[in-house]
Amino acid sequence: MRRPFAVIGFTWLGVLVAASYAGFALSIALAIFCSVCAVVVLFCIKPEKRRLPAAVFFAAAAAFAAFSFAEYFLYRPVTAFAGKTAQISGVIAEKPTESYGNYYYTIKTNSITVDGKQYNIKTKIRLLSNDELDAEPFDSISASVTLSLPKTKNANGYDSRSYYKSKGVYLFASKAEDIKTAHANSKPPYYYAIKLRQYISGAIEKFVGGQRGSLAAGILIGDTSGLSEDIKNDFSDCGISHLLAVSGTQTSLIMEYLMLLLCALKLPRRVSAAVTAAAVAVFMAVTGFSPSVMRAGIMSILTLCAIIIKRDADVLNSLGLSAFALCFINPYAATDIGLLLSFFATLGMVTVSKRLYALTNSGIEKLPAQIARPVKALSGVLCETIGASALTYPIIILAFGRVSLISLVANMIEVPVSLFVTLATAVLAILSPVWFLVFLIKPIAVLIRLGCDIMIYTARGLADVPFATISAEYGYVNILIVFAAVVFILYFAFRGKGARVAVCVTCICFAVSVGIFSYTVAAHGVMEILPIENTGAAIITSNGHAVVIDLPTSVYNVQNTIVKSLKRRNINYIDAVILTSVDSKKVQVLSDLKRDMGIGKVYAPQNDEGIEDTISVPSKLNAPYGVTVIMLPDRDNANLLTLVYCASSKAMITGSGKFGDFSEYDKSAFKSDLLVCSNNVDPEFASAVSPKNVSCPNDCPKELAAGFLSNEASISTENCLYLTRGGGSYKIISVG
Repeated sequence: MRRPFAVIGFTWLGVLVAASYAGFALSIALAIFCSVCAVVVLFCIKPEKRRLPAAVFFAAAAAFAAFSFAEYFLYRPVTAFAGKTAQISGVIAEKPTESYGNYYYTIKTNSITVDGKQYNIKTKIRLLSNDELDAEPFDSISASVTLSLPKTKNANGYDSRSYYKSKGVYLFASKAEDIKTAHANSKPPYYYAIKLRQYISGAIEKFVGGQRGSLAAGILIGDTSGLSEDIKNDFSDCGISHLLAVSGTQTSLIMEYLMLLLCALKLPRRVSAAVTAAAVAVFMAVTGFSPSVMRAGIMSILTLCAIIIKRDADVLNSLGLSAFALCFINPYAATDIGLLLSFFATLGMVTVSKRLYALTNSGIEKLPAQIARPVKALSGVLCETIGASALTYPIIILAFGRVSLISLVANMIEVPVSLFVTLATAVLAILSPVWFLVFLIKPIAVLIRLGCDIMIYTARGLADVPFATISAEYGYVNILIVFAAVVFILYFAFRGKGARVAVCVTCICFAVSVGIFSYTVAAHGVMEILPIENTGAAIITSNGHAVVIDLPTSVYNVQNTIVKSLKRRNINYIDAVILTSVDSKKVQVLSDLKRDMGIGKVYAPQNDEGIEDTISVPSKLNAPYGVTVIMLPDRDNANLLTLVYCASSKAMITGSGKFGDFSEYDKSAFKSDLLVCSNNVDPEFASAVSPKNVSCPNDCPKELAAGFLSNEASISTENCLYLTRGGGSYKIISVG
């Protein structure tokens, strides 16, 4: 077996990803099954042929067992405290993050006390505090809190629970009271890495500043806390958001240039490798030991160790060993999207890019030297981008539900600029403590600003290109992924033995299946309930049309829920917006939404905020795909009820704001299959609706929930109701 670490590492990572979907019970069964298969292989297959399958089955059995062990002994005992009020004590493990006036602290607990009983459990908890605490990392802390599980997948496809689980954070703590902190007498080495990270961010802010400084900090050390949502969204739409996450690019760049510098200073190559390995370890600590950085860092250190012991490093072995080391320590790290993207991007560059580069290089060498040099450089960037994209696209599609069609162009432009910004920012950070070198620092800062401006404006321009990003949530996208895998397998299985015929037949079958699926999808619409603030905003979409019912009062929530949800479905224009109530904040949000998306008509109750299309009597709107929306004003014309009809099914959306007086209407008209309400809805009114399903905020008042339960309604933030019409269906989903 030529590459044992590659076989074991790849198997380990793949099995842990599968185990995260399979769950605890099935993982135990699969561990036993793989163990039996490994034993059968050992005793039933010839020695020269059993090494590979035996290694795969043994690694798979061990990985399933490791996941089951972590789930049963590490995760479940901690999550059993969810929903309880507890006294926690421990230390602050990281620098706090700030978001919209709230501060989030990662606490490494020493004990958790519930109902007077103390449990000596060491785990990580994310604490929400309304105020910044007078404490530093690794100071001790105690507080009375309410514990809860992170939320599952939200409207944008982001799974908070899976993300924090991969970081070792299993619980959230809120409603903190009686918070006490105490300064630690001594600090571990990681504390100084955190302080160094803060210093670098401060130096970049001082000399570069603004959004350009935030972008430079994000590229070098992954600190995007000061970067605006608009820039982040532009980078995401262009498929270059990986530039804002520290990974192999930054690590390998620092390793290569530091090695060149040390060798230029006439240091022995092995000494240079040892010093560089130490520098890579420090860089890993400064960037917070994220899984993608750890993967790149371990690979870099293995390469440098090979130089020290005078051996040749094998990239695939190093990649497999880094994946194994990371996931052995934390089996849940295998579900970290950053790690998976980093891993498969590297694998794509090692396998696909290498072959493409060799293929194109043979033709480039025939060109004149003056032309060949720039063409070769451009070809290298293109081949690396294609190789990395080929293996990461399936992950992006499955994880985010959208894919950028312009990412190849964007990467070819932005990656070289980002490499320059990385190096220049690193040099600025190194020189910044030396005050008399300010004459060098200022010109470097100007170059960084220029590079960041190029990146920001290029991303903005490319993101505005029509269909720069398309939705990947339709069913036929999964067929596309399977199709690509089948073509890949067929090509290598029949290479030299009729591969072209096999691939051609597969393409024809694929074209037919896409046609069938497209016909089905054309007759399908979606009404999506979005959990925003204290309201149930709804979006009705079909065939590129959209109607939005109610808006939040925060621009951030609009960008991260409504705009992203519409763009996932390739919709850049809203036919109508219905405001269930009006205030100055909603009007400002509406103005921003008009700028970003474009809006046809706006319907609202009577108001003094300048919205003219007011509803004072019951009105009807024909929404996409045969859905009818009835808008009912309250007695004071200050609030609207919206009833959504599709064939014989009906949904009611109360919206946010103070609940109005609707007593003048016949209550029998309100009976609905689905009620989407806020906490402000009148319990007596909600009970009269008699819904089969209810979508309401997580902190639904007890008296309101009691009214639903008395009607045997299903209360959930993940309801699914199908409204049938003609040959297609309208799917109403609530993502909470």
